[in-house]
Amino acid sequence: MKIYIKTKCYKEFCYNFMGITWLKIIKKEGSKSSSKHKDYFFPVLTKKEKNKYQGPVFYLKVNRICGYTYICLQNWIDIIKESNANFYIVCDKKELKKQILKRVKFYSPDVKFIKSDTAASKSFINTLVDPCWIKAGNAHLTTFLNATKNNYPSFWNIDADDTLFLIPPSKMAKILANVANYAEKNNLNNFSLDMWCSRTLGKAWSFGVTYSKLNIDYIKEFKEEKKNWRQYVDDEIVSLDSYFGYQRNVNGQRNETFYIEDSQFIHFFDHFMMPFALYHWKDKILSFPIFEKIYKNEEFAKTSIADSCISFSLPVTAEEIDAFIQEKFVYRWNDEVMSNFRKLFKGK
Repeated sequence: MKIYIKTKCYKEFCYNFMGITWLKIIKKEGSKSSSKHKDYFFPVLTKKEKNKYQGPVFYLKVNRICGYTYICLQNWIDIIKESNANFYIVCDKKELKKQILKRVKFYSPDVKFIKSDTAASKSFINTLVDPCWIKAGNAHLTTFLNATKNNYPSFWNIDADDTLFLIPPSKMAKILANVANYAEKNNLNNFSLDMWCSRTLGKAWSFGVTYSKLNIDYIKEFKEEKKNWRQYVDDEIVSLDSYFGYQRNVNGQRNETFYIEDSQFIHFFDHFMMPFALYHWKDKILSFPIFEKIYKNEEFAKTSIADSCISFSLPVTAEEIDAFIQEKFVYRWNDEVMSNFRKLFKGK
């Protein structure tokens, strides 16, 4: 497995096999591609480094093979680096894994891919979700199964192929740390971003960007559940989100929801066919700028943030956010591409 390591002054490629880095190739930025401009190292022959991660564990679930997948995943990798955290990429598609390794830059050779643990959830997956949600349900359940197996007390469960905060990664890492600290202090079970709660008058709970604590024996709970739980929810088609919403609303499980005041967030989709894709939380109002600014529609442009949602502050200036957006979406191409853009737009 070839991994592209992101650095400031040089390119580093690591070749992993069975979780071990066997070869590192380092090439200085600007140098030619010939072998005499490269340095070769064999880490397997040197003393093994101790695990340097001290932060939380992230499970990055990916499934979409499209352009924005790599933008979103790269941003989560950047946040994880700032968080000094460990991570797993939950990916069931060989081609997607291949493209990730080709297009996403990592900061360490410790890149772990895992597949959905369908065998472990086989006995109860059909009790918890309807057929169309089995694949997504298995991916979600894998985060709980793997974290339990590794004795992680808590973890982040991220839909990493279609979610992106318009917040610089260094600041986002601090916000997520505050969210996790709140969940720990208040002994919450699952603490998720307000992607559906306010849109359903506080009724729905959903995964997406979620901090989960293993202060419940979830595996035992999943195995013992009966299908009659579905009579307590209004959803015509039930997903794992529906089940955790049921646990909150009926059984008192502490599954809460948070948002970041004055922040913007993208849930990628076809934005013009799905104008709820861009979120903005401010002054007790959740607005959808595509509806508001482009469609000029008042009926669906805004809704009140649900009273149950917990607010976190945004420790970043408008200028910092603007600079991040420019870097992420406008100036993300190399100098040659940007030069061609300028020739087309400005004739120079």
